[in-house]
Amino acid sequence: MRAISLSEQILALGHRVVLWSADYDHFSHKHRYGRNTKVRVSDSLEIRLIRSRGYERNLGPGRLVDHAQMAFELSRLLRNEDPPDAAFVGYPPIETAAVMTRWLKSAGIPSLVDVKDAWPEIFLRAVPPRLRPIGTLALTGYSHLATRCLRDATGLSSITDDFLAWALSLCGRERRTSDAVFPLTAAPVQITDAALAEAGRWWDEQGVPNDGRLRGYFVGSLHSSYDFAPVAKAAEDSNFQLVVCGAGSSEGEVRALLGDRSNVVMPGWVSRNQAEALARRSTVALAPIAPHPDFMMSLPNKYFDALSKGLPLVTGLSGTITTELTQHNVGMSYGPGSDLTLAECLNVLGSDPLLVKQMSANALALYERQYRHDVVYRRMAEHLTGLTGGHLE
Repeated sequence: MRAISLSEQILALGHRVVLWSADYDHFSHKHRYGRNTKVRVSDSLEIRLIRSRGYERNLGPGRLVDHAQMAFELSRLLRNEDPPDAAFVGYPPIETAAVMTRWLKSAGIPSLVDVKDAWPEIFLRAVPPRLRPIGTLALTGYSHLATRCLRDATGLSSITDDFLAWALSLCGRERRTSDAVFPLTAAPVQITDAALAEAGRWWDEQGVPNDGRLRGYFVGSLHSSYDFAPVAKAAEDSNFQLVVCGAGSSEGEVRALLGDRSNVVMPGWVSRNQAEALARRSTVALAPIAPHPDFMMSLPNKYFDALSKGLPLVTGLSGTITTELTQHNVGMSYGPGSDLTLAECLNVLGSDPLLVKQMSANALALYERQYRHDVVYRRMAEHLTGLTGGHLE
């Protein structure tokens, strides 16, 4: 999503783009073509997919082997490539980012490395404390590659100031003008009146009518990044209807927690149109995100989605997001770092329509002012162009 969004803005500025990515789809766990492939989208955009073995588990040795293989394949392919005028490099994976930045540096090409996850530190957090000295030793190679990759880059970008500070500390330097923050914001969903009406009728059949009822909703993958225990408790202690949409590895556990409650609706996976229609008949957006350290440095996609829809966000995540919600008055936090439960947050909002109205207005204004998708990625494209002194094809 981030690479495509940036590419669209670079193309709009009149430049050409070659987008390198993996042939293996991380989300569907399927190969797109099963080989190195060039996809000519237009005269100005070409996508190049790099083959690799693939992996079944997102966390496991198979993924590391896949990334190593992809890095070797990228290194081989780059031998016959003419360098670009500038490059934007996603991080992670560490291996491919390190290969690309070393190639760019040797050719004297400016690069912007975009840090979105705290690799390899995130691996160490999964190791029991008593085994972390061994884990640190095992990750020495990755740590070296990560540091070298970030040092080889002309500039660093990230999704929040906190994440950028982490990346700068990893490579041991101060922030400079070539570094920047670009939030991970997404384009709002465009929906026709007919599609909205059709999706609305579907929700009527699911027991989620457009009746003005207090309603909180969640749309996303159901996996370990989310904690639905507070949602189950809130279903007991508030008069909100809670709609949880999605599928994933934790779906069985989530259904066991929520499935037998009369004010909970779990329709499974929904389309973008159905998600948009649901948001328009909801009071708040829910983000029951588990408190992983790297999440606490981030602003989740669900935050920007809620802002773009003019909905208050209620989340269990603390850290950067808590500061944002409080500073701009666009939502509430529960759990660690808060004195409130999810049910208490919902009850506060449910009893104060004026507060909800104010938060909604604040959310829309903040999105337009600071987080609008096309504005963020236009700034990113201009920043990348600026690394070349303005000389970019």
